[in-house]
Amino acid sequence: MVFEILSPGNRPGEMGDKLGFYERHGVEEYYVCDPRKNLFEARVRLGERLRLIETDDSEWTSPRLKIRFDTRGEELAMFRPDGERFLTPLEERKRAEQEKKQERSRAERAELEKERERSRAERAEREKARAERAELEKRHLAEKLRELGIDPEKI
Repeated sequence: MVFEILSPGNRPGEMGDKLGFYERHGVEEYYVCDPRKNLFEARVRLGERLRLIETDDSEWTSPRLKIRFDTRGEELAMFRPDGERFLTPLEERKRAEQEKKQERSRAERAELEKERERSRAERAEREKARAERAELEKRHLAEKLRELGIDPEKI
């Protein structure tokens, strides 16, 4: 499969030479797109030649790749076999930037949650140490009371 995107520098003779080259070398599908004119041509191998396919409804599905090409909008849209549209380079860049931003946000939330968990663990440790100190102090005071002849259990 060959996909040509025309630019202002492409000449008709050059494009004819390319078509002949692709025919001679067994290309099965040949697509030409001119984004400035919203032109799309599909050619498929029939025998020895690449034959132009007439598309009445301005869309075509590649027999080999099952990719759908649609020129009904302002620009050529291409759809994956699962029906999802291929993104333009600008859309792909924005999507990647958005994904990075979301990943950073997830990482920041995860780090914040770790910090909260560390704080909870530190508070629990401090509370445990305070309770242990209070228990030691209680035992110490009970011992003092016993030395004075007072039963701490009866107070």
